[in-house]
Amino acid sequence: MNSKTFLIGIAGGIVVFLMGFLIYGLLLMDYFGANMSSYPGLIKEPMEIWAIGVGNIIWGILLAYFLSIGFRVPYTEHPYSFCLLWDQTLSCLASII
Repeated sequence: MNSKTFLIGIAGGIVVFLMGFLIYGLLLMDYFGANMSSYPGLIKEPMEIWAIGVGNIIWGILLAYFLSIGFRVPYTEHPYSFCLLWDQTLSCLASII
């Protein structure tokens, strides 16, 4: 991995973090507050935003790395089709967990 891929990955992680904050932290805050169950221990106070940010940056670096090496899978029309399939699979698994 060269420094360009690393920097693009960090930038991608920061963009994902900011978009997540914009969508879930600002736009949907009232919806989640009104429709969320409440019981002791559900919400951490204070929230550990640093862990979410680090996870997003790692996700951005890994995605940039996979896209930079360009997986070549036999019988696929596009070299990045496997990367997109892998990204969608990991996203679905992450949303289930």
